[in-house]
Amino acid sequence: MRLGGTETIKVDVRIIAACNVQLLNLVREGRFREDLYHRLNVIAVPLPALRERKEDVHLLLDHFLRIFSKENNRPLGRFTPAALRLLVDYDWPGNVRELENVVERAVVLSSQELLDVDLLPKACGRKNSWAACGCNSPNSCRRCRASTARAPARTARGLPYFKSWMKSSGA
Repeated sequence: MRLGGTETIKVDVRIIAACNVQLLNLVREGRFREDLYHRLNVIAVPLPALRERKEDVHLLLDHFLRIFSKENNRPLGRFTPAALRLLVDYDWPGNVRELENVVERAVVLSSQELLDVDLLPKACGRKNSWAACGCNSPNSCRRCRASTARAPARTARGLPYFKSWMKSSGA
């Protein structure tokens, strides 16, 4: 029945719901309605957290890179090996949504096709733009020197105010 209507309208729907807690445990504790649990639990599809499916990170990165590159009219970028290492090793407490947000952030903030460690939030394990390499200083290897040499040029283009704010805020 439509709001304010008088006729009953029959519909056939299926509800797909996701939850990050064990609903059956909540039912046992009296914190979730048992009748609603049984209505929702017709077919359960257990899906482990992203931290338990590290092999999916690359697939999801590619998927979100395509989406956000298109949405933001950017060339299709790719993550550097150092950034990929951090992204795969990260535990993703926010699961796929957090990964999606990290990719969107990197695409929006980038001024190049290569998305490096400095575009990742510190929560992903980034300490310095050279830290993911495992070096003790940015001058200890050629790749790190190149990465830190690119940083000023990257900051000078695009969104300088926003990037400087992000850096100063520790985000």
